[in-house]
Amino acid sequence: MPSGSKLERECLTFDAGFAYVTQTFTGDGGTVATTTLNTPFSSPVTATHTRARGLPPLTVRRTATE
Repeated sequence: MPSGSKLERECLTFDAGFAYVTQTFTGDGGTVATTTLNTPFSSPVTATHTRARGLPPLTVRRTATE
């Protein structure tokens, strides 16, 4: 998809909607100008909530990219 005078491509390889690798090209059929690699991060459980009817506890984690 065009972004200014450059073209960008995202490879969604880790999770739906998460851009693991983003490459920007010099133009249509051009060379790679930049590559950005996003490493996903998920913290240990930060909170839990007990649920009824034998359901497993609901857990909360912080997520981000490094």
